[in-house]
Amino acid sequence: MIRSRSNTAPETLKREQSDVETFHLPLDQVREVELKRRMPGAKILVRPRRLSTFEYVPGAPRNEIVFNVKHKHRQQAAALVSHLQRVFSQRRGDHTSSIPFQLPDTNLGLTENKGRLYLDEEFLVFEVSSGLSGGPEKNQQTVKIEPRALEEIRLDRGVFKDRLLIRPKNRELFRVMPGMYKDKDTLTMTIWKKYRAAAERLVDEVRRRRSEEG
Repeated sequence: MIRSRSNTAPETLKREQSDVETFHLPLDQVREVELKRRMPGAKILVRPRRLSTFEYVPGAPRNEIVFNVKHKHRQQAAALVSHLQRVFSQRRGDHTSSIPFQLPDTNLGLTENKGRLYLDEEFLVFEVSSGLSGGPEKNQQTVKIEPRALEEIRLDRGVFKDRLLIRPKNRELFRVMPGMYKDKDTLTMTIWKKYRAAAERLVDEVRRRRSEEG
């Protein structure tokens, strides 16, 4: 249940009027759900397809909403998230899962840059956030690029981390990305090994779309 004092809400987020307001979010407006186990409970993270979806939910950032789950409800939460993930996989294919990545630090190492990468319809989408190392995320931006605009995309394996390298045909496409300077034509992202399989599926899918689009 989500309490709200807002008088208006977007069409994708329907509410029931009562002392405690209930929001109904269509599954086609959700991009991804994730369960993070934390002692003593857990957290369910819901990420929308549009950043404005959660605009009217109190306390929710634009890129995701977090539900805290008590320890006694962890099993039910895991079952719910697992069911939703199967639904999304059947609807869109497992190559649409988002992949966390790390970009090089900037400002002499004081600013940490990280984000999530995923395929959404015809675009490869980068959600990037920047902030002081160890501090809250402040600057957030979304970059979308068509697969046919890429010259190369590949995954280099490492022992604990992998590197995803993306080179666009026009380097100006990535000029807004942190760490992309005038002398660089390739965007390098660090990806943890546990996301390797998802990253490989994404690379294969991007290459497939690029070849089909010519």
